[in-house]
Amino acid sequence: MVGGLIALALPIVYVFGPSYSPAVIPLQLLSVTALLSVAREIFMIILQGTEKVDTNQDASLLELTRSNLTMPRLVELAASCAYMLASSVILYLLKTWETPDSSIVTVLSLINLLMSISLLLVIWKRSKRVYKYVIPWWDLARYATATAVTVE
Repeated sequence: MVGGLIALALPIVYVFGPSYSPAVIPLQLLSVTALLSVAREIFMIILQGTEKVDTNQDASLLELTRSNLTMPRLVELAASCAYMLASSVILYLLKTWETPDSSIVTVLSLINLLMSISLLLVIWKRSKRVYKYVIPWWDLARYATATAVTVE
C-alpha cells in the first residue's frame, strides 16, 4: 500500500490541482513514516506482551518504570519532545531565512521520518532482548518458487 502511495503520489496530489504539486515529496515521506509507525507498534506489543513484572505483587515503582511496559513509551515520549524541539528550532530558522513553505514542509517531513526510523531501531533492539526474530528464508524461497510455477 505504501509502495502504491509512493508511486501514485503525483496523480493523487494532482486531484487537488497542479498548485499542490510540491506536496508530492512530503506525502511520500509521510507514507513511509506511517509504515514505520505500524512496525514500531508491533514491536511495542511484543515487548508489552512478554513483560512479567506486572504479575509480581512486590515489584517496586523503579522496577515497573524500567520494565518493558513503560520504558518503550517513555522513550517514545522523549523522542516526541526532541522532535517538537528540533522542529520548532528548524522551523524558526527556515522562516527567518525566508524559505518557501513547500521546502519547510519537506524538511519537517524528513525530520519526522528520521525520528521514526530511530525510534523503530531503539524499540526493535529492545524487543530483540526478549524475542528471537527468525526469517524463514527456506520457506520464503519455496513459496516464491511455487508462486512462480503456478503463474506460468
